[in-house]
Order: sequence, then C-alpha cells, then structure tokens
Amino acid sequence: MAKRKCPSNRMVFVGFLVAGALLGHEIDHRTVRVSFANDSTYQIETRAPALPTLRRLELLDRQRLPTPTTRDALLRRLETQRPRLVDLMEVRFDGVAVEKELTLEVVGAVDHDRSNSLQGADHHGAEVVLRFTGIAPDGAEEFTLLYGLPTTSYRLILGVPDQGRTETQWLDVSTASRPFAVPRR
Repeated sequence: MAKRKCPSNRMVFVGFLVAGALLGHEIDHRTVRVSFANDSTYQIETRAPALPTLRRLELLDRQRLPTPTTRDALLRRLETQRPRLVDLMEVRFDGVAVEKELTLEVVGAVDHDRSNSLQGADHHGAEVVLRFTGIAPDGAEEFTLLYGLPTTSYRLILGVPDQGRTETQWLDVSTASRPFAVPRR
C-alpha cells in the first residue's frame, strides 16, 4: 500500500499567508469615508482598483470589452457606468433614500514614457475615486448607507470633522450601516 504524502506545514502556512494578503488587499481598497459638515452637506468617498471595478460593472451588463489602455479611455468607460454606480451607493436619512451627485476620477502615477498610461504609483495600477455629495434633508436625525459594489467586507468611516466625532463600522457585502447621528445645524 502506497503512503500518501501530506502537504508540509510550511506549504500550508504559505497558503494561509497568500490568502490573507489577497483578502486584506480587497478590504484595503474598499474603505468608504463619509464626512458631514455643519451646513447639512455630506461627502462620501471611496477608492478601488480601476480596471477590476470597470470589469465587475461591465459583467453586470454581460459585457466584455477590450481593456482600456489610457486613463482617459478608462474614465470614459467608467462614465458609461455612472447610473449603476449611483444606484449601488444607497444613501438614506431617517430611512428615506435621497438623491446624490457623483464625481468620478481615475488616479495613479502617469508613466513618464507614455502620457496617460494606466501605470499607477504601486503595483495595483490606476484607481477610481468615487465622490458622492448631497444635502441632508431638513430635520434629518439618522444616516445609513448601503454600498453594493464591494465583493467582500469593507470599512465605513463616518465623521463630523467640526465636532471631532468619528465612528468606524465593518460591513459585510449588501449590509446596511448602523444609523449614524446627523449633526444639527
């Protein structure tokens, strides 16, 4: 009877390290920051690797288009996904969804030899920055957010800079945040 070889403890350990690094990478790029000002305005900002974000959005439309080769081309393609991006960031005050504006930006260091290349400052390449802005309704007391783009848990950081108040929540995919008290005017 042949003896079965078991993977060495070293190989198992390396496997856990690699899996942990991949999971950590996803979480790191899925931080959502919400900032409230005393004038009832708010801003929501998140960053994500640009090409994987574009591919995920296009797959939702059952599209598979050629990879954009410049930052401008990538931004144009992401702009076509604007309605979906707005829908995926659900903002509520006192349980009622509100309208918001979206600004898209693609960032990353430009390769000096090729203007507008997608080479980023690190090995992750270009990132897409999504900024949502809006105004809290008069008398609103609580804010909640549901972000439908991440594929794994993400960190939500809520803050009121003028009051020095910050709260961090870890959210699972398709889970709404706990209510956050809106600053009074």
